[in-house]
Amino acid sequence: MKTTFKQFNFLFFILFSIVITGCGKDDKDEQEVISIIDNGNLSEYKGYIDNNLYDIECLAHNMAVGDKNIKTVTFSGLKNNHLYLRSVQFDTLYRNDYSKWKTVIEWEDTEITAKEQKMHLGYGNYETFFIEKVYPYAVYIDNVNFSSMLRLNGDSRIIKSLLIFKNADSIKKRLIDDYSLNAVTWYHGSILTRSSQSYTTNFCCYSAKGDTIYTSTPNSFPDANAIPISYEESISVNNYDLTITKYNWKEGKQVWSVKVVSPYNEPSNSKYTSTLLDKSTNIWKYKVDIVYYDGTKKDFMFTVNVNDGKVSIL
Repeated sequence: MKTTFKQFNFLFFILFSIVITGCGKDDKDEQEVISIIDNGNLSEYKGYIDNNLYDIECLAHNMAVGDKNIKTVTFSGLKNNHLYLRSVQFDTLYRNDYSKWKTVIEWEDTEITAKEQKMHLGYGNYETFFIEKVYPYAVYIDNVNFSSMLRLNGDSRIIKSLLIFKNADSIKKRLIDDYSLNAVTWYHGSILTRSSQSYTTNFCCYSAKGDTIYTSTPNSFPDANAIPISYEESISVNNYDLTITKYNWKEGKQVWSVKVVSPYNEPSNSKYTSTLLDKSTNIWKYKVDIVYYDGTKKDFMFTVNVNDGKVSIL
């Protein structure tokens, strides 16, 4: 996993996917797909959409690039007034050969979702909005199982959010009437959500089957570098100053935090890129690339014991 200095501009891990088209009022073999902002040219998907998703209204998408140049794109929208989601994968070498695009997940809700929705504004007040976009958000795929959050947007506002937990033997949906809801994919297909609608940050961790594992009220939210090691804890590296931190989200507190000191006396305005090379044991191995302002490049490796935070420079 690689993170760069600029990624901290992402604002709480993953925000909105870019809309493709809108509608008017009328650890084993598992693969985790993490939604990120796509600032690319949307026309690159036009051929696929015209041939495969022409009947989907309120269409939006997100994208994540996995290992070995495999790109996963998730589309969602409304199909005959039913919520719809499809994830496809393809090798970037064959991005224009749609015959090589593999559908890994396709889901259509059995219930009707009306485009006209009422949004609770608080204190018993409601306002009517029309769904214009359905954003796929926090998508996790494990073979035929998946979990995701769909955001129903209208008039540039979040109207409602739908959490979906699809398993081979069951499907659970949680419709949440909360415009402030944020979510990230988490440990073993779980989803971690945060709500600040009532001026208090409320967390909820849902299992891959949609059951509540725990709730809490921490003061922050996992950023793009947070790697969950359990439902409760994560490890992250801050590339501004090479600080590695273990955080417990259930208890809302830092377990430990250690600054990694490089073997070089680099200038304070140097930029760092950390790459996680191995996390197969409790001793994780990282490579750090350093770029000085004058263009000089250095690198080194270190290990960290994720149990106690002990760092060793290699």
